[in-house]
Amino acid sequence: DIITGLLVVSQLKQKMVLFLSGHDERDITDFDQNSNGYGLAVNALVRDNYIVNNITISELGNLLASGDPENFPAALIIADPKEPINQSQSQLLTEYINFGGNIFLLVESDAPEEYLTFLAQWGIIVGNGTLVDTISYVAPSLDFLQVKNTNLQIPEHPITHNFDVMYFPGASYIGMSLSDEEIPITPEGVLYVNSKPLAFTTINSWSETDSEVVSFDQKTETPGPLPIAMASQVISTMIGEPKMKTDDGYLYSHIVVIGDSDFASNKYITSSRNQDLFANSVNWLTKDTELISLRVKETVFRELVLTKNERAFIRWSGWLLMPSIIGSLGILAWWRRR
Repeated sequence: DIITGLLVVSQLKQKMVLFLSGHDERDITDFDQNSNGYGLAVNALVRDNYIVNNITISELGNLLASGDPENFPAALIIADPKEPINQSQSQLLTEYINFGGNIFLLVESDAPEEYLTFLAQWGIIVGNGTLVDTISYVAPSLDFLQVKNTNLQIPEHPITHNFDVMYFPGASYIGMSLSDEEIPITPEGVLYVNSKPLAFTTINSWSETDSEVVSFDQKTETPGPLPIAMASQVISTMIGEPKMKTDDGYLYSHIVVIGDSDFASNKYITSSRNQDLFANSVNWLTKDTELISLRVKETVFRELVLTKNERAFIRWSGWLLMPSIIGSLGILAWWRRR
C-alpha cells in the first residue's frame, strides 16, 4: 500500500480517463451493487489516481482540434454502446488513435456495426453470436463463461499476470483478421499491429448464433478455443500513412477490446479477478504498469460460483457420501461391540 501511494503521489500530474457518452453506454454514476452500471469500475480507477469523467465525441473533437496533446485523455473507454456512430464520428476516434490515444472498447454481440468497422482498421474482429463453453461455465448457464488459469485459458500478459479466474456472462469472441505474416511491417521490421489475446474459451466451446437451440452446428458456427479479449499495440498512424516517430522510436497507441461489458458492471466486477482485469487494462493503456502489480487488494463479499460438476459433487457428497460413511462406521462399531 505504501509503495502504491508513493507511485501515485510522485506522478507529475493526474492522468485523465474518459468514458464516451451519448450512445446509450453504461452509466458511470450508478453505484448500485446489483445493477448494470459502472460506478464501481469508476471507483477502481479513482483509487489509481485517475481523473474520470464522461465525454461526447464532439467534445473529443474539440480537444483534438486544439492540437495540445496535454489536453488529450490518457485513455478513452467505450462501454457497451447501443447506438451507432456516423462516419465523421468514427473518423474522430481514428484521429484520436493517430495522435497516440488509447481506447478500451467493451462490446456485446449486438454492438452497432460502425464500431466493428472502426476496429477492422487494425485487423480486429468481433465474432457473431454468444460464446458457450461446456467445460468451464457457471451452472446452469453455458454462456456464463468461467475462465480459469488451470484450464490454460489465460495467456501470460502484463494485464492478466498471475490471474486465476475471471467471469464473463454472455461474451462474444474477439479475433484477428490478419496473421502476423500478413500484417505490414516498417522498414525496421516493426509490426504495424501487434495483438495478444488475454483470455480463451476451452476446446469444448463455440460461438452460438441460435439462442433457441444451444448446440454446435459445424456448418454455421465457429468452434473453440476462441479469444474473449485482445490487447493490441499499434503504430499511431493508419497503415499506409506516413509514420510518426518520437525521439526514442515510433509513436504507439494501445487498444484493448473485450467481447463482454457485463464483467465490469457493478453486479459482476467483484467476482474473482474481474475488477483487476478492468483496472489493469486501463493501467496498460496509460502505461502505468507499476500499478498493475501493486494495486491494493480489497476485502469484498465474494459469491461461491460452482460449475455443474462441482455443484453435483458437493450435493451428493454432502447428502449421501458423508452420511453413508458415518452410518457405516456406526454399524461397524456396533457389530464389533455386539
